[in-house]
Amino acid sequence: MSHPFDLSKPKNAECGQEGMISAGGDVYSYGVLLMETFTRKKPTNEMFTGEISLRDWVRESLPRALSDVVDANLRASTKDAAEKLKKIIVKFLDVRP
Repeated sequence: MSHPFDLSKPKNAECGQEGMISAGGDVYSYGVLLMETFTRKKPTNEMFTGEISLRDWVRESLPRALSDVVDANLRASTKDAAEKLKKIIVKFLDVRP
């Protein structure tokens, strides 16, 4: 069974533009929106040209390098709060250390 917030790109993720919609595409889009919110970067950011995407960058950085991907304005001021935020993000993105 897949994770309920599986962010692997469905084959028809962009099909909404063609009038075809799916729950998988909606979940994927919602995941991208959350990554944009946490990182304050868009998938079209110039750093994502080439072989790395926003999703790849987040997945490769978490959970070891939380401070590298989460926008500085969202980082918690205490270690305890930062650890709680890390657990939430890691669980949501289903990233296993």
